[in-house]
Amino acid sequence: MDPSAERRQIVAQVLGIKPVEAARATEILDSFDAVIAALPHSLHEPLCVELLRVGKHVLVEKPMAPTSSGCAAINRAATKGKAKLAVSLPRRQSKAGQWLKDALDAGALGAPRRFVIREGSDYSWPLASDFAWRRESAGGGVLIDTGAHVMDQVIWWFGEPDEIEYFDDADGGVEAEALVKLRWKSGLEGEVELTRTHAMPGTVVLTTENAELRLATVGNDVRVMEGAVKYVSPRAGEPPYRAVTSQDFFTQQLAEFEAYIRGEPAAIASGVEGARSVSLIERCYASRRRLDLPWIAYMSPEVLA
Repeated sequence: MDPSAERRQIVAQVLGIKPVEAARATEILDSFDAVIAALPHSLHEPLCVELLRVGKHVLVEKPMAPTSSGCAAINRAATKGKAKLAVSLPRRQSKAGQWLKDALDAGALGAPRRFVIREGSDYSWPLASDFAWRRESAGGGVLIDTGAHVMDQVIWWFGEPDEIEYFDDADGGVEAEALVKLRWKSGLEGEVELTRTHAMPGTVVLTTENAELRLATVGNDVRVMEGAVKYVSPRAGEPPYRAVTSQDFFTQQLAEFEAYIRGEPAAIASGVEGARSVSLIERCYASRRRLDLPWIAYMSPEVLA
């Protein structure tokens, strides 16, 4: 479904099916059981609420909504409609991520001490509109985009942080560079650096009581850099794992979503979990300070203008 008849036709051709003639999902409620809500962030809440209330299951793209209040409204609608709600955070399907989660929960690595996550690239996602560059439609920049995945991973692995410091380069627009510093009462410290302007490694480097590890934030790579770690995860077995692509994660996510709808165990983020990462992102934006960009001092007024 899409308001654009042209886009409906294109997708139908790709899938080899007859295009839908209706302009809104509510016009054809009897023809489907579940929805993947993949549209600009500001439109997640109205569509999800409308469909969940009438019992349609929803897999909503990240971020679940641009605000915590929007997430709460979506979760209430799921409860009212007795429908299953999941958030598209496909890194939950990563064997490396599952292995780390289980190893931390089992105490196999000792207490976590510090982590550094660095992720990003020169932005190249093919967009059909400019919604991602407008705060009113996207909710923010790289933090609410890539950061929705990363903050979900942080909370999944380590729990919600007690203290945060946040810096970005937004200056009235949406941020392309973001830095988050996090602390927990346990003594754990973390740093997350996100960018839309250059290539970053896409890794989490974690130091624990007993080891130092490097894991891919997207993928299945696990490397023990220091210490002797041998742990078998009940879900993921033990590394090394076969290489996977982002497409593999999306494919697996659809299978997990179907299992979730059927009430079977599934590696997928619920609406409650999806709301937590949005809440953490809101905390960051509320405490925003300007990111130090030392090269600006050397730029001429004409360039800055």
